[in-house]
Amino acid sequence: LLLNPLIFAFSHSPLDSKKYLKEHNLLEGGWIEEQNNVKILHINGLHYEMGYQYGYLLKDELHENIRAVLEFSSKKGYSFEWLVNKWFIREQYTHENYVEELHGIADGAEISYEEIIATHMAFEICGIMQCFGIAAWNASTSDGSLLHSKSFDQQSVIIDPISGKNM
Repeated sequence: LLLNPLIFAFSHSPLDSKKYLKEHNLLEGGWIEEQNNVKILHINGLHYEMGYQYGYLLKDELHENIRAVLEFSSKKGYSFEWLVNKWFIREQYTHENYVEELHGIADGAEISYEEIIATHMAFEICGIMQCFGIAAWNASTSDGSLLHSKSFDQQSVIIDPISGKNM
């Protein structure tokens, strides 16, 4: 997550989430479990639905992390507007499934889409996080399902300006 402009003709969610929520259970198949003080997020559905579940289930954490990242990137000289503009340049090269997922995260967490995309771009541009990932699927797993793991090596100086928590 995260989440990846002085153009303030912002795009809006591809779905009216309140209407969609009445017609579909957006949270179906999504839940959080905790093991050894580690939250494990389970999400399911279409890309918008998975994003919605992610945003809804991790709302508090997302609010803290977004505040922390945007504060950090601002101190590094990257304004909110500049980050949003960079996203709108990049968005045309981003698969619509990922854009829908970002809209879902925003709607589920009750955060503006612009905050989600500015945070996403801050991660990309500010070098906030380096990571390593590995995935296996099909013949590489016992049942053919997708298994994915990712480690995040992030700077420990990114602090939420309201709660004081490290990201």
